[in-house]
Amino acid sequence: MPRRRKRARFEQLTEFERGRIIGLREAGLSYRAVASRVQRNSSTVMRVWKQWTDECRTTRKSGSGPRNVTSARDDRHLVRMARTDRTASSRQLAALWSIATGVSLCASSIRRRLLQCGLRARTPLYRIPLTHDHRRLRLQWANQHRDWRADWQHVVFSDESRFNLWYHDGRIRVRRYAGERHLPECIIERHSGRTPGVMVWGAIAYHRRSQLLRIVGNLNSNRYIREVLQPEAVPFLQSLPGAVFQQDNARPHTARIVKSFFAAQQVQLLPWPACSPDMSPIEHVWDVIGRLLARDPRPVASADELWVRVQTIWNALPQSDIQTLFDSMPCRVAALIAEETKVVQAAQEYVKEEMKTVQEKTEESVKDEMKALKEEMKAGQEEMKREITCMIENKFEAMEERTGTVENRVGEIEERVSSVKEQMQRRVVVQHQIEQQIDDKVSTVAKEVDTLKKFVATAERNSDNFKFLSIPACPSLQLSTYDGKTSWQVYKTQFSIVADANGWDSQDKVCHLAVSLRADAADVLQTLLENQRLDFEALSGALELRFGEKCLKDYSRLQLKSR
Repeated sequence: MPRRRKRARFEQLTEFERGRIIGLREAGLSYRAVASRVQRNSSTVMRVWKQWTDECRTTRKSGSGPRNVTSARDDRHLVRMARTDRTASSRQLAALWSIATGVSLCASSIRRRLLQCGLRARTPLYRIPLTHDHRRLRLQWANQHRDWRADWQHVVFSDESRFNLWYHDGRIRVRRYAGERHLPECIIERHSGRTPGVMVWGAIAYHRRSQLLRIVGNLNSNRYIREVLQPEAVPFLQSLPGAVFQQDNARPHTARIVKSFFAAQQVQLLPWPACSPDMSPIEHVWDVIGRLLARDPRPVASADELWVRVQTIWNALPQSDIQTLFDSMPCRVAALIAEETKVVQAAQEYVKEEMKTVQEKTEESVKDEMKALKEEMKAGQEEMKREITCMIENKFEAMEERTGTVENRVGEIEERVSSVKEQMQRRVVVQHQIEQQIDDKVSTVAKEVDTLKKFVATAERNSDNFKFLSIPACPSLQLSTYDGKTSWQVYKTQFSIVADANGWDSQDKVCHLAVSLRADAADVLQTLLENQRLDFEALSGALELRFGEKCLKDYSRLQLKSR
């Protein structure tokens, strides 16, 4: 019958075990006896003793054991992947690794590599989410109180806290073997609904503390005044000369009725930034009470019994511990300033990097445009060279073909050759001119880009100085003149049609109407005031009175009588 293995999995010998094997062998024990003592196989004991007698050492050789699947470069890549997504599990990293490299790697290998590099899976630290305004107000508050030392001894810190039955805060651990997860003694029960408990209010000062009050039900502003401030908080503050009252920004604390009550009682309040429980020392008092409750092995049967225990712990807390919390306030403020300053500096660095990136992209785009222009210029030059070369070759071929047969036209050919050379020179001159124009255009574009940048910068500083004028619309229909000899209603109808077709506004209408007046109609402008000449309704009414239907009829009768 084969010997049963004493260990579930292979484990390397420790230095202590190797030394123990050497010591037992030197004491005269056999291999089997030593193996029984150290709970290892006899062959393992024999190999250790042989290594000691042959090489005078017991350490393993470097490089022994199976080779790693990943190289040092792969390990660095794996660490970068894990640091990119801190919450990714080993299985997720294995899937990402397979996609990135095309090589499959098991989750256990990834865990071993990360542990070797110092990346261990731990419980994350939970905190209150802080916005930019929260951080700004916290830093402003810390800068205002950075020089406080003995001033903190005059502050009275207050707060509410809730202690629940059958609830643990995550600090409780159970010791068990593998496979004992579901044992009843290794399970902590937790109700799915609201856990019963007690809500308490308390306040601490440097030399004393208030009575602990139990709050039953929901706390609103009226109950806060009636059950907390009037019976306990205000008398406690009045017993401390020069006391400054601190409270958080909960809804019952910041109601208008509560602010009016503080003003009537002449209570001096300490301004408190939102989302800042880490700056209040009374939060540590609640934490100490919770720890002491968790250490008590006696089960709590009811909320009343829990209230008695909380009240007992509150009264038994040493005042020296509370004074230590008060003395730590300057360090808290300094730590807050340092942390928020780091966040602000990081944000500033991020903005600088973004601005630098935008500037680099802009410079790269300008360089690309310049490079494209140069390439276009070069392509144009090459095209011109090819055309000139092709033209010259054609001319010379024609000259060679006709040289043997037409000798009497040599002079004419020479003249043509000279003319071709002149054309070449002119083309070269034109080419240089084109190159000069392109260079001028490039410099002009660069100057316009600089001018546009200065214009945009000036516009951002003083946007009121830049006003854009609309371009007057050009008429699409021509307008005839009016001399007053025809009916004004007819001309007004024509004018309205032209104005609607051209899309004129009132200012355009009065301008075009004034320009179209001739003879007697133009004299109407002299009868109007200066401000009425630019008013379309006033000018139209004056023309209506002068050249309307009634006036034309009277004019016609007068002409008939004169005849």
